[in-house]
Parts: sequence; C-alpha cells; structure tokens
Amino acid sequence: EQSTQEALVKTEQKGFIGEVYTLADDSGSMCSDNKLSQLRDGITSFASESIAQGYAVGLIKFGDEATHLFSPKTEVDKTFISILNKLDASSGGTEMIPALKSALGYFRNSRLKKTILLVTDGQPTDMGGKEAVIEAALELKRAGIKILTIGCGNADEAFLKRLASDNMGELVANQDLKLGMRRMAGLLSS
Repeated sequence: EQSTQEALVKTEQKGFIGEVYTLADDSGSMCSDNKLSQLRDGITSFASESIAQGYAVGLIKFGDEATHLFSPKTEVDKTFISILNKLDASSGGTEMIPALKSALGYFRNSRLKKTILLVTDGQPTDMGGKEAVIEAALELKRAGIKILTIGCGNADEAFLKRLASDNMGELVANQDLKLGMRRMAGLLSS
C-alpha cells in the first residue's frame, strides 16, 4: 500500500477536487438481513459515483476498533474490490470515535475538499455514548471536513442528522442501503 502522502499527490495530479473516506460499520449486527452485502455494494456504488465527480475514495472499517483499509483511490479496481470483500462483520461493538479520529489523521495533510460518509446499522458503543461521538464529529467539522451519515437497522436518524454536517444524514430500510449510499454521493458537491 502506498503512503497516504503519495496517494494525495497522485490524486491532486489527476485533477481530483476532493477525497472522501467511507467509515463502514463492520460490527456483528451487519451480518443480518443482507446488510453486509448491501454495504459492500453500496460502497462500490458510492465510490463509482464519487470518483465520477472528482473525489478519490478511501475506506476505514469500525467495530471494536477502527482499521484503515485503504487510502483514497481514484478507481474501483480489483484491489479495491478485494479489500472491500474483507468486510466480514465479525467485530462486536460499534465504536465510532476511533473511526472518526482515524479519518481526521489521514486527512491532516490534504489540500483537497475533505468529506466522510459514516455508514452504520446501530447505536455507538463508545464511552460517553452519542454525545461523545457528536463532540468527536465537531472536531472534524472544525477542521473543514464535511460529514455525511446514513444508517439502517437500529440506527437513530436524529443522532445521524446531528452527527452530519447540515443535517446530511438519513435512515433507510436495510434493503435500500446500497441505493441510499449512492444517493449520498450526490451530496458531495452541495
């Protein structure tokens, strides 16, 4: 895997205007009701739409901890799909703060537009609960990072809207997660 700085330089050289990290809930609850398949397909759709708009796409998964899977890519290729297929919903918790902080760390040197799409099917299990997650999100917003959120399952729509920039959060039915994520790509330029 190339360094984040190398990825940034390549992205800028290709004329991309922004970078977006998808923060994907990889907790055990994503195994039910075909949500994991919807999540993988949704990330692929979101990435394709985002890349077409000039945004490179990176991926961080979260559950009990956050794991950086890849720096922003400018194409959906075999490597992208191979890594995406490593999402297995085997983690227990839904720790959102480590994922938000991880994204902040990767964005620090970026001169491009910065956006996060957080995707979840549940409630945060972070110490301090929803309010602690909102505080972490405020730090990103102050750093100029736009936050989009989408949830399904037991996610709390009011919380997702508070977490998101300008209420750009929504709740969809499990079977509509892919379509909802694709629709989120349309909010990148707004």
